[in-house]
Amino acid sequence: MSLGVRNATEQDLDELVVMFIEYLHFYARDYSEEEVRSFLSQRFDRADNILLLATADGRAIGFVQVYPTLSSLQLAPAWVLNDLYVRQEGRRTGAGRALVREVCDRAAAARAAYVVLETAEDN
Repeated sequence: MSLGVRNATEQDLDELVVMFIEYLHFYARDYSEEEVRSFLSQRFDRADNILLLATADGRAIGFVQVYPTLSSLQLAPAWVLNDLYVRQEGRRTGAGRALVREVCDRAAAARAAYVVLETAEDN
């Protein structure tokens, strides 16, 4: 299996919508496909996030979404890793680890003071 991580693009929107709905169901959130598509489209339009896609043999198996912000106490950028999802068939492949490593590498390159992960207490 050839595992990769790359920037998501608007051409990935259809696949991202499906995965994002799967992700939202994990957190017991129920939104329509149109609502999810609108939310993700706004992210691309506003460029207010970093959205990475994990692939295995060219197929999308996961994503991570980060929101850059600022740390007043450190007078530096800070990153909030808000969304991380790997499809069932992509689990135990290293995809989640690869996504998190890529976020950390990019944060370091951007001189972010830290990366914080937001998740449910039981996750």
